[in-house]
Amino acid sequence: MIDKCLVPMGLGLLLGLSPMPCAAQDGGIRCCVEGSVAGNDSCVLLIMPDGATDRTGRSDTIPVVGGRFFYEFSVGEPAVYSIRQYASNGVCNAAACFFAVDDTIRVTFHRMADERQPTVSCASPLNLELQRADSTLEAARRETRKRYSDSVGYYGSSEYRQFSRDCQNMAYRYAESHPTLVGLHFLKSLTMDHRLDTALANGRIEALFAEKYATRYPRHEMSKSIRHWIASRNLRVGGRYVDFYAPDKDGVWHTLSEEIEGKYALIDLWASWCGPCVEASRSMIPVYEKYKDRGFTIVGVAREKSVGSFVRELGRGKYPWLNLVDVNDECAVWERYGKIYVAGGTYLVDRDGIILAVDPTAEEVEAILREVL
Repeated sequence: MIDKCLVPMGLGLLLGLSPMPCAAQDGGIRCCVEGSVAGNDSCVLLIMPDGATDRTGRSDTIPVVGGRFFYEFSVGEPAVYSIRQYASNGVCNAAACFFAVDDTIRVTFHRMADERQPTVSCASPLNLELQRADSTLEAARRETRKRYSDSVGYYGSSEYRQFSRDCQNMAYRYAESHPTLVGLHFLKSLTMDHRLDTALANGRIEALFAEKYATRYPRHEMSKSIRHWIASRNLRVGGRYVDFYAPDKDGVWHTLSEEIEGKYALIDLWASWCGPCVEASRSMIPVYEKYKDRGFTIVGVAREKSVGSFVRELGRGKYPWLNLVDVNDECAVWERYGKIYVAGGTYLVDRDGIILAVDPTAEEVEAILREVL
């Protein structure tokens, strides 16, 4: 059974961002965030739930007036949020992470030139635990980093990869020894890391979740996200695709399994803002036209901040197949496919829903179809 995702909300007034849900929609936990920004009223503050970015997921702007800001919102359960400070060039300068609970979170953003992380003050036990855990892990990371040379700052270096694995294991050990919502947050964060250590990915996270979290927090959104990640581990050749439910440009809802039933199909996850995704999608048009009457179809789903950008790309690309849209990740398609910070991906499946190829080129898709159709 597929969870029906929420109807996408209207566009925000600034930056084309969709606002986060209001109190009436989300429930009885009311969180206040207030603070100051040193020396830069021209910066942009965005508040967003964990896993969202300036391109994906729900977010809202917080006005800064006279160097100060205030924001109040409601949620249905304790949830991790962040406030991110963006410079005028669009670069994220700093971020403050906290649990949205019945609390007033006070955040001080320092001068950008100081290159300091924000100072966060809070009173709730959950946020105090998060602060202690973050401080402990950050101190451990600094000590770990001393073992490596300066090349640790280069993402492609072997030393950086080892440093990243060490940091992941620190977070895992915290989740293992602290089965709280903070521990669950760290466990979920590991599933969102596309550089996740193989040893952690191959069973250890799943086992820890089953042992200490699945029954303790069965309905929490973070548990739901981890279950989606666990299911997505089977998205490989020989595994099965993951079903989902999403609307088209006219607001008509479609179930993926119903659209591809009995056909060879290419499931295309893309975004209008992702150049390589758009290029790959357009390259499939000749293949689709050649095999559409022989039992082959394509269903696309775009990850967007608004329906408008999706519709504009449909007009430019003139895709002849069904395209759906996941606005602000409300349908959780990318979460279901284990692609939190990835723009897209494609999956070629057979009539039984078994994956034949992952991210195939148009030439590779045609070669497979030539053999089976």
